[in-house]
Amino acid sequence: MPQLYPEKYAEIAQKLDELEPEINILRSDSARSFIREQIERKKQYGERMFLSPKQVSWIESLHDEYVGTAEPAAPKGIDGESDDMGDDIPF
Repeated sequence: MPQLYPEKYAEIAQKLDELEPEINILRSDSARSFIREQIERKKQYGERMFLSPKQVSWIESLHDEYVGTAEPAAPKGIDGESDDMGDDIPF
């Protein structure tokens, strides 16, 4: 298994830190177990941590699903259309 490059390690370490509070809501026992194990490995090995591309992909996928990076969506109006709460006054 390849050792992570320092910049990739920093990215994965941050994602694991952000996933830690979400562990109890992860979709499966295997996902919860995997993330717990990776957090422990990060603490134990630090930058010397080894991960396969598949493991990196799973961490990134879980992070996107449970933590995400997108900005919150604009609130929807009564008719379901985006309500940007602009300054346009219709009178």
